[in-house]
Amino acid sequence: MTFKKIFFIAILVCITSLLLGYAFFHKRATVNIDVISLESGKSIPLSSLCQQSGGKPLFINFWATWCSVCRNDIDAISTLARKHANIIFISTDKDKEAAKEFVEQKQHTDLRMYSDPSNESMKFFNVTGLPTTIKVDKNCKIIDSHIGALNASTIALFFDVRLRDI
Repeated sequence: MTFKKIFFIAILVCITSLLLGYAFFHKRATVNIDVISLESGKSIPLSSLCQQSGGKPLFINFWATWCSVCRNDIDAISTLARKHANIIFISTDKDKEAAKEFVEQKQHTDLRMYSDPSNESMKFFNVTGLPTTIKVDKNCKIIDSHIGALNASTIALFFDVRLRDI
């Protein structure tokens, strides 16, 4: 074989490998998941919540009433969530009424609280533990994630805010 033929075959193999790799590893799934507003009880497409963030990242905190660390995280970021419109909370409790009672008891009814008793949103984002907070773009693609408890320093870094704003 001549050098030109080998070079051409090598280029062709590289391009084919790149295209196949992209097709295999690139996650093109769309978000066809509804979450339930704990305030209104209405079902809302998660994709619309991502799109409503106005081009800014949307922060999603996954929590459950049985998780004490989750409850502490909600308290820790509630002030920030009241100032920062792009933070939502999704309860993974099977019983959405338990989540609603918790929210009312803790006086977090002014926060954007949702329920996903089927945990479809957790599966979509590959959330494997609680609490988990993820940062997504307007297409619900993950930009960053934090698993575990949030303290003032991690909140400031993850949410890109000053400590005094927490």
